Amino acid sequence: MGNRGNAYAESVERDLRGHLNGLVTGSLSLQGFQQWLMDNETLIEDRASPELYDDVVQVEHILAEYTGGHIAAAVAIAEIARATGERIEVLPRSNAKARPTSLLG
Repeated sequence: MGNRGNAYAESVERDLRGHLNGLVTGSLSLQGFQQWLMDNETLIEDRASPELYDDVVQVEHILAEYTGGHIAAAVAIAEIARATGERIEVLPRSNAKARPTSLLG
């Protein structure tokens, strides 16, 4: 991949990381993230690094568990954060929102 391709791949990765960050910080809903991921799946497959693509595969599995009703939204967000290297704290209340303790790199 040439310089232009590398720059494009870096842009895709920054965009994905930004959406992951938005999800775990609460500025993007789980449904909004899921829609964005579906809309950009082919682009991510084509342009993301192998490591980041592995993270996306894990995220898709977690989203499938959420969509299937096997886990709650707060649990899905916490699992996505763990799968992508984000450390978050889940509040003990049943209606708690996930809070970030660090930002994605």
